[in-house]
Amino acid sequence: MDLTLENSIKKKSLLNKIEENIEILYESKDSCLRWEAQKFLTELYFKWENFDLIYSLLESEKKQTIFFGLKLLDQILNQKWRGILLDEKKSLITFLIKKIFFYASGLGDLNENSPIIKKLNLTFVRIIGNENKSHFLTIISELTSSAKISELICENNLRIIQIIFEEIQEEISTNKSPGSFFSVLKDFFFLKRVENLCCFIFQQSSFLVSFRPGLVISALNAFEKILFFSNFPNYNILPLSLDSLISLCCEKKIRNHSLNCLFELDNQSQRFDQNFRKKIIKNFIIHFQEL
Repeated sequence: MDLTLENSIKKKSLLNKIEENIEILYESKDSCLRWEAQKFLTELYFKWENFDLIYSLLESEKKQTIFFGLKLLDQILNQKWRGILLDEKKSLITFLIKKIFFYASGLGDLNENSPIIKKLNLTFVRIIGNENKSHFLTIISELTSSAKISELICENNLRIIQIIFEEIQEEISTNKSPGSFFSVLKDFFFLKRVENLCCFIFQQSSFLVSFRPGLVISALNAFEKILFFSNFPNYNILPLSLDSLISLCCEKKIRNHSLNCLFELDNQSQRFDQNFRKKIIKNFIIHFQEL
């Protein structure tokens, strides 16, 4: 028998066995069968090292199988990521991006709040956080560019960006030595790419507030983080972004999120001259008088 065909049959057989044991674990009323299934899956969880199985599990149509594949991937990341070949890492990142876009676009049998999508996003951020700075910034560029394909992809990409901001905050609050996430702030590329994306969304806000308010809220949350993390002498916030904040305060659905950005702006008032602050306050008052 051809070796490739033989390996394919073995992989299919193993995949079927995994799915059978997952089904037993979650649905069987026989405690002995559940124990045996748990034992098999646990042994696999701690011993398996091959990415081919990960790909097969994540391609499954069964949600519990996909989730097991993500847990298995987490285990590999914890134990063996540094020893994985560069080409394998790049292939995995490309694969995950395609899966994230697939589910975020609403093409799969998952909604946008599915635990699987959330887990995919978290795992993806963990992986790119271990990449070198150049590759990390390339991925960020792809994320912000692809966000303009559709509102669904845009909102999920902003969720990924929010996770990155949370990782940066974690590095700061726990007094860790600056990691890969924090290090990307200083050359402004990451912040500027995200700010430009937020500005793009703000420009569409008259439509989005009515039909996709969650997307505008995600952009405002990201922009609040930009204001917080961009406290560098040479970093300049786009005037259009600031003007948009004021007009968005008039929208009831998203007002609190816009105000949070303005409060953060006020906390960093030393970055701006008095004339700029007066302009912000004046425009703010004018907009609310028009309500």
